[in-house]
Amino acid sequence: MTRLISSARAVCGLSILLLAAGCGDRPAAFDVAFDAARKDPTDPTRDLQVRGLTGSVALLDANLNQVMMFTSPRALELTTTRLPVGKDVVQFKTSVGHDKLFVLSRGVTPRYKDTDERPQLLVFDGGTTPQQLQQVELQDPYNELEVDPQGEWLLVHGSGGLVSNPNELLLVHLGADSGATPSLTSKTLGSYGGKPLRFTFTSELSIPGGAKRRLLIVQREKDLAIIDLAQPNDPEITVALPENKTPLDVVYHDGIDGEVSSMLGVQLDASPQLGGRRRCPEQARLRADAQGRRPALGGAGAAEASGQAHRSVVRRRARGAAARRLHADSSHHQRHQRAVGRRHRALVR
Repeated sequence: MTRLISSARAVCGLSILLLAAGCGDRPAAFDVAFDAARKDPTDPTRDLQVRGLTGSVALLDANLNQVMMFTSPRALELTTTRLPVGKDVVQFKTSVGHDKLFVLSRGVTPRYKDTDERPQLLVFDGGTTPQQLQQVELQDPYNELEVDPQGEWLLVHGSGGLVSNPNELLLVHLGADSGATPSLTSKTLGSYGGKPLRFTFTSELSIPGGAKRRLLIVQREKDLAIIDLAQPNDPEITVALPENKTPLDVVYHDGIDGEVSSMLGVQLDASPQLGGRRRCPEQARLRADAQGRRPALGGAGAAEASGQAHRSVVRRRARGAAARRLHADSSHHQRHQRAVGRRHRALVR
């Protein structure tokens, strides 16, 4: 009996030791309350936490650097899958079709050790079996992410490093195979056009003398920078805008064989002659270069020339209206003089 009691005491003592070990320190992140009211730092009006996808709902838990993917495999059932994301998430976006989730994080900034987490871009499947599809490690932290409506490209920009250049762009080609490694193209635009304001991914446009291709149009403070997505490493095409004018919007349309080339239209900022907004856009025709390899614009400064032509038409119309008013005033004066002459002759008789 004494031996049994001693054994029981030993087991109890071991159990207490194991329990004490199990109740040791744990990561402080587990003690931080979930902040459901956290907002997107780039858009305070938008909730950063939740995104609806085609087969799941994504909920970002920034304190644990995880995204929780909720799926419902059967009626009245809910399954949670936790997937890691990077530290300091700044962009949490879905594709236009809501079938993918894109997460851009800054990592540890500044990085003092090789083991410090790098900035990265992660792509997740938004279906009923959530999983990470692709990962792109970045050299520098970035704050902005633009999503191609056709799901082929991502644009990372807005560098937040110690030395930043607003014209530094990272083009990420996702490709058709969701499991393939994305290709990354770093491109730095010339700074003479100012900093980027907005970005437009076009659909495929016909280029006379060349194959159809898609373009990325970068609206900047003083010009448009046009990037051929078929050859993103080639130099960009720049279109100077009229002095003291910045772009408000860009539209495009494909060409019609035998009738009109593909064209870009640019709406410029306030114009007092047209009630505060220029209604007639500057236009530039697209064509292929001499080698038929990449798009070019129909004539140097085509957009500015088109704007000058429009202003010339307005001036001609104004001159014509002034001439008609002058002619009307002259005719009225002549009729008045003839009436005065008739009255004078009547008085003399």
